[in-house]
Amino acid sequence: MPSRRLLDLRRLTSILRWMFILEMDDDGSLRYRLAGSSLEEVVGVGMTDQTYDTIFDNSRDGGIAEEVYALSIVRGCGVLKCGAFTVDGDYFHELEVLALPFADERVLGGTVLVGAIRPVSVDNQIFQDRRKNLSRVIDDMFLLPSPNLITPQQITFNLANKLKEQRIDLRVLDMEQIFNRADGDIMPIDQNLPSFKLEIAAAAAQEIVN
Repeated sequence: MPSRRLLDLRRLTSILRWMFILEMDDDGSLRYRLAGSSLEEVVGVGMTDQTYDTIFDNSRDGGIAEEVYALSIVRGCGVLKCGAFTVDGDYFHELEVLALPFADERVLGGTVLVGAIRPVSVDNQIFQDRRKNLSRVIDDMFLLPSPNLITPQQITFNLANKLKEQRIDLRVLDMEQIFNRADGDIMPIDQNLPSFKLEIAAAAAQEIVN
């Protein structure tokens, strides 16, 4: 994993407005250290230096996303979240969020998450606070070994129950197959991404270590 200081934002200008950097404070809370202008426009508030739970009401998804992000930061594991969101309770936009760990010695566990959201067209030029009506539906969550992987033993009983209640099957992406399918091009996200059950991927990783 490269360190955060090696992240050259000048090479990411096409998606910079949709990027974010998420860190863990000493008290365990997640905080946005950077949030792109388009992300802030969607929500209608400034996100930089705000905690995750002040932007997204955890009561709407049971805090699943925040708990998985926290685990990912500590473990050094990437996350791909797919689903939908609405800012008016009516029209739903497709939601795709990719967050990958970067080494950073200042953060608990030694990592930060650098992420990007697939651009969507949501006009909010008057910068109206939309958090009250913001709602997300998570359909799938995938883990990316980067280089580590969350293991089933590290998922709390509470989080496991939340995932079960929301019918979210936490799986591990098969990166080799994805790269082969993409063949150098950008592959659109779909509901048939090659992946493994978390238990199978964790067992295979342990076998490699042994």
